[in-house]
Order: sequence, then structure tokens, then C-alpha cells
Amino acid sequence: MRMYRKGLLFFLIAGSCLQSKASYPLPHPATVAAIASETNDEFWQKRKKTSTYSVYKNNQFLFTLPEKKFRSFRDSIALRTRDTLFTRKDGRVDIHPYSKKTTSVTTEKKKATPLVFTDKKGYVNLRLPNPRFYKYVIRFFESSGKLAFEIQAPKEDWLVLEKSNFVHAGTFEYEVWQDGNLQEKGRIFLSR
Repeated sequence: MRMYRKGLLFFLIAGSCLQSKASYPLPHPATVAAIASETNDEFWQKRKKTSTYSVYKNNQFLFTLPEKKFRSFRDSIALRTRDTLFTRKDGRVDIHPYSKKTTSVTTEKKKATPLVFTDKKGYVNLRLPNPRFYKYVIRFFESSGKLAFEIQAPKEDWLVLEKSNFVHAGTFEYEVWQDGNLQEKGRIFLSR
């Protein structure tokens, strides 16, 4: 511990004199004298944490915990529940119980497996179920709405279209028709 104090004194006195891109201000002489005059025990007693935590739930006081017990309490809340702990500087800990109403977002569910998608390399993939039984028509449109190209009656259930089939990079809209019925409509983005 004494080595640490000596190192701290060295940093306070000489460490700030080192030249670097950031210049450190010299410590106040009273601060250096106060640290130098303290004994090891006084130095560590001042810096020793003797904090306790007051635990509240819905702004109602529950109990007080010392720091060591608070650590295990915090870990058990984090691992065993979905509740949230908010710790303040003054030692107050608020428990916010989990509620599905506040955290769930109602969204319209999309299809888990789209028929047209791009892979990691940016190629357009077409995955068509049973192309021998159904007549598929896949149309790709420019962002302005003009027809770029169309694929009629593909025979394979998995097709990969290269980027060179598209005139330029950007966003393209597509439609997948199955026996005259619109099966899927969406957008894809192609980068060069």
C-alpha cells in the first residue's frame, strides 16, 4: 500500500509535468501536502466505501442493504427476474417491475420467409414453392414505377439473379404473381 501512495504522490507532483498533447495542470500544493502528511491508515479510511443502499419499489421504501449484500441482491434481480434496477448517486435504488403492457409493441406480423430477398453479397434470390404446379410471374420495377424486367414461368424453385441483370444500383420494387394472384410485393436494395 505504501508503494501505491508513493506512486500517487509522484503522479501528483511530477506526472503532470510530463509533456504530451494534453497538458495537465499542476496540483495545488495543499493537496500534495495533505496526502504526504497522512498515514496509510488515514489515507485508506477516507477512501474506503462504507455505503449502504436504500431499496425502493414504486416509490415505497423496502429495506436497506450494505454494499456487499447489495451486489448479490443486484445480481439475483438481474438473473432471476425481468425487473429493472435504477441506481442513483445518493445510494437510492429503485426497482421497476416488468410489465408486458409497457414493453410490448403491437406490430403487424410479416412473413417469416419472403419469396424475394438479397443475400450477403447483394445478389437477388428467388425462392418459389412448387414452380412446376403454379405459374409464377416476377416483375421488377424501377423506383419511378417503370417496368425494368419480368420473369415468366420459372422452372426452378431457387433462382439467383446477378446484379448485372439490373441496369443500375438502387432500390427496385417487385411483385410476385402466382396463378394471377398477387403473392408478394416489396422492395429490394442493390448496391454495386
